[in-house]
Amino acid sequence: MKISGRLYALHVKILPLILEDNTFGCGVIFRDESRVQKLSSFLEESEGRYRAIVDDQMDLVCRRAPDLTLTYVNKAYCEAARRTSDDLLEKKLFPFVLTNLSNETESIYRQITINNPIIEFNTKDISSNGQSRWLQWNLRGFFSPHGEILEYHAIGRDITPLKRCEEQIRIYQQSIEYLVQERTRELQESNQRLIEELMIWEKKEGRLLEREMWFKSIFNNITEPCLLFEQSEHGEPSRIIEANKSACHILQYSHDELLSMVSTDITTEEHWYEYLQCYAKQFAEDQVIRYHGVGKRKDGKKLQVEVSAQRFRLRKKPLVLMICRSPEEPV
Repeated sequence: MKISGRLYALHVKILPLILEDNTFGCGVIFRDESRVQKLSSFLEESEGRYRAIVDDQMDLVCRRAPDLTLTYVNKAYCEAARRTSDDLLEKKLFPFVLTNLSNETESIYRQITINNPIIEFNTKDISSNGQSRWLQWNLRGFFSPHGEILEYHAIGRDITPLKRCEEQIRIYQQSIEYLVQERTRELQESNQRLIEELMIWEKKEGRLLEREMWFKSIFNNITEPCLLFEQSEHGEPSRIIEANKSACHILQYSHDELLSMVSTDITTEEHWYEYLQCYAKQFAEDQVIRYHGVGKRKDGKKLQVEVSAQRFRLRKKPLVLMICRSPEEPV
């Protein structure tokens, strides 16, 4: 209604009346709603702009009434659900949840309270290509001043690539853990074998040491002088590597002195040639040789000796064991 050039938006209420003269009439009540209409138009425009913005969002947006029926869905929501808005609105549907998980999703909505108005959760379903799809939802509740739920707002985002990456990382970690376990097991088995081999070698070494001590004891207690010396590849006697007590006593050298000498050091010069010829023959024929020779003591005196020598190999090295018998006193 236009009054005095100004446009008014009026709410009109007409009431039937019976007048005092028993005639029928009516009463008319006018309420100026110009301000309210402007606010309503503003709200409608704002709602339109909000819907236009939300509809262009790639995130899935929906609103639900307190009974969880859908009151609004944007285009992305409809496209992801493969349904129209008419198929979804005013229905209590959870299109992005496997059927057997609908009750669980509904229970998540019921956890929204005025003290806990926001909840984040994930849903899983099967997409149009038949593969698993994960959505992450941010759920918010709006309440009246009295604490009653008025509406639920939910925004969903597709996190399928992230979930697949997490799954690949989990599989990779499991593979790494398996490889580490296998490698650890192999190392443990290898260490165990090494320990067993070391124990075997220790036992062998212990037996060898015992045998060596036993042979040394026998060697040292032989009454005749005994020398053990190396032999060159040409049959020439070389370094003395062992001498028994009797040899040290007869030749008057200490044990250390004898071990620093060669076998020709205890032979007189006039008998070197004969001495070398005997050992060259032994090298060639590889047999036990016996001969009469002349030895030389530390004090320079000569000894007539009967020698029995046998050649053998130790660690591929030719050695000669010489056993001497001196029937005469030194001259």
